[in-house]
Amino acid sequence: MIDTTALIGVLNDYDAALLRSREAIQAAFEQLEQSWTMFATVYSGQAAEQFADMFNASVLKMRECNEAMDAIQKALQVRIEVLTRLDTAGAGI
Repeated sequence: MIDTTALIGVLNDYDAALLRSREAIQAAFEQLEQSWTMFATVYSGQAAEQFADMFNASVLKMRECNEAMDAIQKALQVRIEVLTRLDTAGAGI
């Protein structure tokens, strides 16, 4: 039989680790965007336009990835809440 209390603890730890990772990724990405903004003011020409297009596409992909990670984390949190209610009620699994 699965120990739901232990499972909830591990899932909460995983949720916290996901949050820390997402925050670190977001902070690094914000720093990259700021650097690009400053660089873009002095970078010009065809190469700059091509790089800007690629960078903007990467920004969109990063935002999509962040939205997907957010959805996964929210689903995990819902499962944790359900398990917690079951565990509190003594239902077990």
